[in-house]
Amino acid sequence: MTEQIFTTEIYINAKPARVLDFLEDLADHDKIHPLIISVEELEVAEEQFRRYRITDRVPMGPFKITAVYEADIWRTDDGELKSIARQSPGVVLHNTTTATPQADGTLLREVVSVKAPSLLKKFVFRQAQDAHQKMFERVKEYLEEA
Repeated sequence: MTEQIFTTEIYINAKPARVLDFLEDLADHDKIHPLIISVEELEVAEEQFRRYRITDRVPMGPFKITAVYEADIWRTDDGELKSIARQSPGVVLHNTTTATPQADGTLLREVVSVKAPSLLKKFVFRQAQDAHQKMFERVKEYLEEA
């Protein structure tokens, strides 16, 4: 299994805490993430993270496939937002998101590590990178309009 990394950044005219609070709750991510069609929060025994079952509709040529996976998300003591998403067959995304004060707003930055089986690595990486870029643009629109 190989690993690839991409980084996404965008300036948002909103306070860092507001940006991270919005991103931390995945309940409305079907409105901002272009692949997500539903999100269900799952119960976990530990309160150190939140776990979600996410359903994506992924374009594959002229077809769209449905993918269901779980993701855990938590805030670190340093204020970073971390997540890990696990999907069969062996696809794992590790995400670290930071919100840095800049001027009157926030520089939102994420670093995503994508691990996937060799036959899927280019497809998964491209889908993730494109979806996260669109998601950041939608987060900006949503938070700046609100």
